[in-house]
Amino acid sequence: MTSEIENLLSFDHSELDRLLEQTFSSLETGDAAVAFQKLDLFWARLAMHIRGEHLHLFPALLQAAQESQFNDHDSSRMLAEVPELLTELHNDHDFFMRELVTAIKLMRIVQNGEPAETDKCLSECRELLEPVRERLITHNRIEEEKVYSMVADQFDSIAQNDLLTKVTKELTNLPPRHRKSKAQ
Repeated sequence: MTSEIENLLSFDHSELDRLLEQTFSSLETGDAAVAFQKLDLFWARLAMHIRGEHLHLFPALLQAAQESQFNDHDSSRMLAEVPELLTELHNDHDFFMRELVTAIKLMRIVQNGEPAETDKCLSECRELLEPVRERLITHNRIEEEKVYSMVADQFDSIAQNDLLTKVTKELTNLPPRHRKSKAQ
């Protein structure tokens, strides 16, 4: 059975993928202003997604793994892998944020720099974002196939609703600089 939080976070992955592809399209066409806008929104939205996982989902799953008294061998084995799996996902999140900060800095150079630097910076930004895009594919698959499905398996409906409320709050907490563009 699929939980609402699984649907929500999987849908958010799709939205983030769409934003990243729009960023790449703008970089390819050389539209630096739109590329910067899309990249900045992608960065903010990914940070919101990560915050929801780090503050609410991952701690809840760690606690469930620590408290688990399951007799089912498969469930016990899966829960035993949770700490290592979440560490791997944390490392991915750190990588994404580090690379995106560098890409944002490059795009700020484009905005404030000389036109001669634009093509070079756009190219460097594409090169920097390509490993992010590739790593996100594997990362999202792991979350969708292994992590999100644990919610329905490990939590009753009250705990699931509480988790859903908390994660939804994080996913909808856009930074002020993006609140107007979200409404458009």
